[in-house]
Amino acid sequence: MGLLALTGAVLIPAHAGNVLTLPDSGYGRTLLLKLAGVALALLAAARVRRALTRPRLALEALLLLAVLGLTAALGSMPPPVHTGHTLLP
Repeated sequence: MGLLALTGAVLIPAHAGNVLTLPDSGYGRTLLLKLAGVALALLAAARVRRALTRPRLALEALLLLAVLGLTAALGSMPPPVHTGHTLLP
């Protein structure tokens, strides 16, 4: 999980430009919603591990479905055009 977070953090500037301008584009807003969804799903998963109950499992599943939907939306959106640094020459 840590490796995914690290690669995502490295690739955000390459795909979306300046991190501070993420809220300025539809792509950036969707990415921020996805990141928030992942964080909420991780919190829900941590709580589920402490007490396995149906409502908490349902919440975790719902959050992960929302993240999946946001990931699909990101895949269909072009990244914003920027003049910042890219990872490729």
